[in-house]
Amino acid sequence: MHRTVYANTYDVRHPAAETIGTLYEMPSPSAPGPIWTRPEPARRAARIGRDDIARAALAIADRDGFAAVSMRRLARELGVGTMSLYHYLRTKDDLLELMDDAVVGELLMPSEALPEG
Repeated sequence: MHRTVYANTYDVRHPAAETIGTLYEMPSPSAPGPIWTRPEPARRAARIGRDDIARAALAIADRDGFAAVSMRRLARELGVGTMSLYHYLRTKDDLLELMDDAVVGELLMPSEALPEG
């Protein structure tokens, strides 16, 4: 195959091809036509939520210690990419806050110990 760059397009010559075209015009077996004429892909449904993240982070901390909790480790535990977590959390401090809220939410407090108002 011979490729030559011309002004941000490629002149593609394949030995079996009868015509020359740009990569923008090359047929795709999975989706015919230029990419700009194809429908947009559907939005992905969220695979995880903040509850899932907090639960997984606490499980890592319980099993392997607090120092073992990292965004990379948490992503592996949840089966997602590390960068996917940043859709839900901006920083590790957000993760720690989420874990803290989850732990406090599990505590049972008598109603008389709660502040009024």
